[in-house]
Amino acid sequence: MPQNSRNEKDRKATNFTTMLRKLQAIGILLILVILVKSSTADLVITDNVAKNSANTTAEIATDSGYPIHQVSMVIRGWLVPLDYLRLHWVDWTQQSRWYEDIDTDGHDWLTVQYTSPSWAAGYYYEMSSFYGNGNTATILWWDGWVNGIYCNDLHFYIKKVFTYKCNRKTEIIWGQNCNYPL
Repeated sequence: MPQNSRNEKDRKATNFTTMLRKLQAIGILLILVILVKSSTADLVITDNVAKNSANTTAEIATDSGYPIHQVSMVIRGWLVPLDYLRLHWVDWTQQSRWYEDIDTDGHDWLTVQYTSPSWAAGYYYEMSSFYGNGNTATILWWDGWVNGIYCNDLHFYIKKVFTYKCNRKTEIIWGQNCNYPL
């Protein structure tokens, strides 16, 4: 076999090997980008308040401020990642003035009920976890919802490995207890 032919074959083999290594490096980089992108942790909050309705015959419970309301909740699902869960009471400016710490340690199903302060115009939930922090949408009292119980179903779960979700369903009821799950 002539020397030139052998050198040309070696050069082609070297070029092919170099190209193959570059493709492998690009493939590894793409895999790393996909892993890093999908491993970014998220806390996603879904609010479902579609079942709200009004009762315009209710009586106001206080002489000044806002009516007193009952806020009931079930906290369920995978609660281990939660650092804290808080129920915030908001004033007429929709700013938090006070919050209740809800102890979820050691529970996978927890039912809690609170009575609103007379100055509260509504509430929202704040949560902090390994996956991130977030707030639910604020629920404000309306004249027709006086004396109702605000039933909240907070369901925590993992979706697609790196997304920690809180799905909240809210229903306002009168003259009965909240039945969970909603």
